Amino acid sequence: MAGLLVQACQFPGVYLGLRLGVPASVTALVISCTPVLTAVVAAWAFRVRTGLRQVAGLALGVAAVLAALWDRLGSFGSGAVFAVLGMLGFVAGGVYQQKFCRDTDFRSATACSRPCRCRWSVCWR
Repeated sequence: MAGLLVQACQFPGVYLGLRLGVPASVTALVISCTPVLTAVVAAWAFRVRTGLRQVAGLALGVAAVLAALWDRLGSFGSGAVFAVLGMLGFVAGGVYQQKFCRDTDFRSATACSRPCRCRWSVCWR
């Protein structure tokens, strides 16, 4: 499930966003919000208390991405939606993996997720 969320949501979302006109630099900035959003969702899912320093760091990360994209917000249409959906799938897969796949060997998980990734790369050529 984690591999499906990460591989089958992130890559198609990113590639569809690129195909629909979102520049690679903007897509990279959207995807760069993944650690911040993962920290927020994981803190909520695992009921972890976050301190003031962590909240300030998360806010600073979001502010930096918004500052970089401020003049372009709203100008990408549906392509931006797909890039954000790709990021959300990556976040969901990461949190799922933290919660349910702690004892899974990363080599076997990678081997199991590779067919999904290969399938999408063939579809988008």
